[in-house]
Formats: sequence, C-alpha cells, structure tokens
Amino acid sequence: MAKNIVKNFMETDNLPIAKPDDNISKVLPMMVNRRLALVIVMENEQFLGIVTGGDLQRSIIDNEANFVYLKMEQIMNTNPITINENSSIANAEKLFKKNNIIVLIVTDNSGKLVGVLRK
Repeated sequence: MAKNIVKNFMETDNLPIAKPDDNISKVLPMMVNRRLALVIVMENEQFLGIVTGGDLQRSIIDNEANFVYLKMEQIMNTNPITINENSSIANAEKLFKKNNIIVLIVTDNSGKLVGVLRK
C-alpha cells in the first residue's frame, strides 16, 4: 500500500456541512469553529458545492449590509477542484499550486465526496 497517497492525509471527521438554503449567518460559525476555511454544501447526501472563505469575502464586498442573508446556493462553487483519494500527495501539491488553492475536495473512484485535503 502506498503511504504517500491522499487517503492517508485527508480529513474526514466533523467536516462542516451546510444545506443549499442555509444563510451565511448560520454557516460562518461552522467555518470559524472547524478552522477549515470552507463549508461543504450537500442535500440528501449529494455533494452540491463548496463555499470558501474567499467566496464569503467576495459576498461581503458585493452585498455589503445584506450579505448575512445570502444562501449557500447563491454563492457556492459548484465545480470545485477535486482529487481522487488514491492520488499521490505530489499530484495534490501540483493541483494546489496550479490552481492557487489551499483545500481540495477528495473523492472516491465513484466520484463520491469522502473528505478534504488541506495544503
């Protein structure tokens, strides 16, 4: 078994999960308490997208006083960068650098979300 694969380094426990109709005021404490800088948006166990700290910052700038009422479905990234759990850490490092990101969504061979990998 390869030791330097994503599966051995990814986070799977207590991931911050939000529903598409959750608003920022509900989700922000999840992001702060879990220190992950993102929230995974799911509904009926189906992965829909992510909201990152950067997404929140842009929402604040674009919506000013009303940003706390925005729903996750309005600001989520529905096509985040993903990596297979059996990929090498070297491949993950390339994705981090190429895309200038700090978190990857980790999927299994069927494409199901199984965790996240931090840079």
